[in-house]
Amino acid sequence: MNPSRTHRAIVALRFVLGIVVVIQSVRALLSRGADLHGSLLAHVLPVLAGVEILGALLMLVPRTARLGAGVLMGVFAAAILLHGLHGSWDVGGLIVYAAGAWVILASADEPNEISAAA
Repeated sequence: MNPSRTHRAIVALRFVLGIVVVIQSVRALLSRGADLHGSLLAHVLPVLAGVEILGALLMLVPRTARLGAGVLMGVFAAAILLHGLHGSWDVGGLIVYAAGAWVILASADEPNEISAAA
């Protein structure tokens, strides 16, 4: 693949992943059900969603994309672990999001890699 096409594809992934994660995080915050009240999850979900939003917003900015992707990978790992501890193994979306964040993180090894196509 042509390097400039690769850069454009990574920038597109960065924007799409960032926007989707922000939307999903806000939805998670707004849809907290009554069954969560009083449980540890009721206190953890807003923190995870807030950090997830912060990571996604950081990832949208070329200079902070690496930091944002790293934050998101940590949040996704924690979310996968929490889902597993609660017996919910429907974590395919989280794994795909983590893989996308990993691509962004790996492509940001060179400071100009992501911003070159932006």
